[in-house]
Amino acid sequence: MYKIADTCVGCHNCAMECPMQAIGYVGLKNEIDQDKCIECGLCEKLCHTASIRDVDAVTVIEKHPPINMECDVVVCGSGTGMIAAVRAAQAGKKVIVLEKSKKTGGNTDYAHMFFPVYTEWHKKNNFEDVRIDAVEEFWNRSGKKIERELIETAVYKSGEFFDWLLQFPDTKKAFDIVSLGEMRNVGPMYTSAMIVFPDRMYDNLLCRDPAIGPGWAGTFIKNQMFKTIREQKLDVEILTEHAAKHLVTDESGTVTGVTAENPGGTVNISAKAVVLATGGMGRSDEKLQKYFNFFDCETPIHRFSVPTDTGDAIDMLQELGVEPDPERMFASIFGPAHHPFSYCVFRIMEHPTCLSVNLNGERWQDETGGLMTGRKTIQNEPKEVAYGIFSQAAVDRIAKEYLDDPALAKEKFVYECWQEDLDDLPSQASGL
Repeated sequence: MYKIADTCVGCHNCAMECPMQAIGYVGLKNEIDQDKCIECGLCEKLCHTASIRDVDAVTVIEKHPPINMECDVVVCGSGTGMIAAVRAAQAGKKVIVLEKSKKTGGNTDYAHMFFPVYTEWHKKNNFEDVRIDAVEEFWNRSGKKIERELIETAVYKSGEFFDWLLQFPDTKKAFDIVSLGEMRNVGPMYTSAMIVFPDRMYDNLLCRDPAIGPGWAGTFIKNQMFKTIREQKLDVEILTEHAAKHLVTDESGTVTGVTAENPGGTVNISAKAVVLATGGMGRSDEKLQKYFNFFDCETPIHRFSVPTDTGDAIDMLQELGVEPDPERMFASIFGPAHHPFSYCVFRIMEHPTCLSVNLNGERWQDETGGLMTGRKTIQNEPKEVAYGIFSQAAVDRIAKEYLDDPALAKEKFVYECWQEDLDDLPSQASGL
């Protein structure tokens, strides 16, 4: 019998592909209707978070004595960490990748796109180079708490990364560049032209959500890295169900390796360099409460983060006396958007004519900027809850506006069922 654990992120993949339509969203996760399930096992195969399993299957774990391994570079995390692994291996290094989950990819599998400010693609198409302005914009967004030099590195290196990615023939097939006209600020990005991933290419192909979920740019990056390892015969070994636990140091304090744990025991890896790419802390209630004072709300919070996203890098660094600075950290809380809720309803609520109020019945943000503009300040509102208020006539008008917008032609399928989505909207709809 197959069951879905509480670690489900509600990505729709299993529900959309189930041949018996036996999977639906209940509470804060998907559940399987056992009366409809034929136990084909497709859902377990599709689940990127390893949250579905056959509870009747017998798993035999063989314990082993400590295993000792050596390499040049250890990469902790098989999402964005795969890029570091490939780059190091292309430089002739022996690389070991440690992945905590049974499945590779982590939160990278749920990334729709990324936001390089300026690339060779921009230059070739004569788009304006706004990197200097972007550094200023992001520095101001950080409250000037993050060093300008660090932000500058991120802005310039993101473009260099995409330029490197362009060497792979599949990249130009998968991505496109779109002018923003006079605009520069679009959501979290600042640029003259967006690098977009217009079509879901892998997995979750039946989902009506065009924004988040397996199959988009994140999955493309992961698959491209695996393909590169195979085609270039790179010296990369990937160990799943291997959780990095401790950084090993010598007498001078230099990091010389990692101690990991797999179901059978301990694995000690000596290395010349260690890359920490374990993601954030979206699945650690303790850390979210400590650093962001979350959960002071009555509405249950759905997690977009994969279950292994528990802040492991923070734990390992704290053992070495390195403490994170809460003033330099940010977590995004908003909803209802994407999995498991309706993207169509989210876009309606994001419309500038939708009134947004807190629990005191007070407007708490400038609605003309869209719902996403409140993703930071929602933490300051009572119980971190807000409501979008609009009439049925307004819903019909906004939906028609989206359906008639030529720029949204590829997304038309998203808005055609607006009333059905609105009627089915869960009453509790926060997302983290």
